[in-house]
Amino acid sequence: MLMIVFILGFSIVVSQLICRRLPTGFIYSLLAWLCTVVAALAATVLAFLALYFTVPAAIAPNELVASSAINFTEAFLLSPFVVWFLRRKVRKQTATPET
Repeated sequence: MLMIVFILGFSIVVSQLICRRLPTGFIYSLLAWLCTVVAALAATVLAFLALYFTVPAAIAPNELVASSAINFTEAFLLSPFVVWFLRRKVRKQTATPET
């Protein structure tokens, strides 16, 4: 459970930072999605290594690999929707200036 929170949280934070700074456009949305997927992969590797080296006896290595693969797949499948939501939110904020 902690692994998926770390992976999704890290990829959402990276996606939010990137979506705020990129201009609008389809190519930039693809770039934001690609960066989000790379961030999810990096977070998966970091979470795997952290769990593998801190508590090696608590979780079998094959279960840890399977859990990492499942969590990365979830982050991979959710990332286009996260980017779409954040890009839409940024477009709305730039279209209606705050008074």
